[in-house]
Amino acid sequence: MITKLMAMSKFETKYKLVLIKKYFDTGYGLTSPLKWGLAIVGATLQDIELIKLYGIIYIILCFVAGWAWIKWDFYTAEQEVNNRLNLFQKEMRKVLLSPNK
Repeated sequence: MITKLMAMSKFETKYKLVLIKKYFDTGYGLTSPLKWGLAIVGATLQDIELIKLYGIIYIILCFVAGWAWIKWDFYTAEQEVNNRLNLFQKEMRKVLLSPNK
């Protein structure tokens, strides 16, 4: 029983870490064009502390954007659009939804 609880606890920890990674990855993909603006600003600035601050703000922005994208179901809508454009998914929907089963 204790081993099962420990295994579940380990899984929950892994799940939470992967979810945080998913938030960041999604936000990073959404804010990717901003990264180049940040890189240009960073290349032109001489103040290292300000560059670090911009980097930290960008990391937080990536996380928040990804969290919002997933929280408000834009991620689910994006997956549905991908499924509707996928030829395999189109064929499977025809087969599964056809009345001649």
